[in-house]
Amino acid sequence: MSAFVDLSSEQLNPESIVSFVRAHVKNRPTEDLLFKVSRRTLELYCGNKPEDAITVSNQELAQLNESLKGSFNARDFLKRSIHKCTACGRVLTFFDFFQAGSKRHGSDYISSLLGKDGYHLHVQKRDNKLEIACTQCGVKNVLAPGGYDGPNY
Repeated sequence: MSAFVDLSSEQLNPESIVSFVRAHVKNRPTEDLLFKVSRRTLELYCGNKPEDAITVSNQELAQLNESLKGSFNARDFLKRSIHKCTACGRVLTFFDFFQAGSKRHGSDYISSLLGKDGYHLHVQKRDNKLEIACTQCGVKNVLAPGGYDGPNY
């Protein structure tokens, strides 16, 4: 369960919101936080997309576009941290996180976070572990907070 905070008003200062969210990333809360933010705040928070970020494959992109009913490109779905599957060694992409989130929370909910109902930033609670199944071999990988990024997430 997450605490939901709507900070999407265009009248709010994006720099202040980014500082507020980053403070919660630095000192992780005891509960997940889901911030609804403006597009400008999201862009400011995400900054420049690093050239060495991990992108989704063409096949994964096609499946994401089908699921989200969008026309995104691979650079819209980045992961900044490298996590390798403990079984097959494949580098996990945003698609693995998307699939895990869809399975856990439902496709409609995950789709709503990725732009259909605004822009969102998720701060994982302290000591949270994500269980991400590798979409290639199916092995569940347990990951600590950090390092994933999507178009509106």
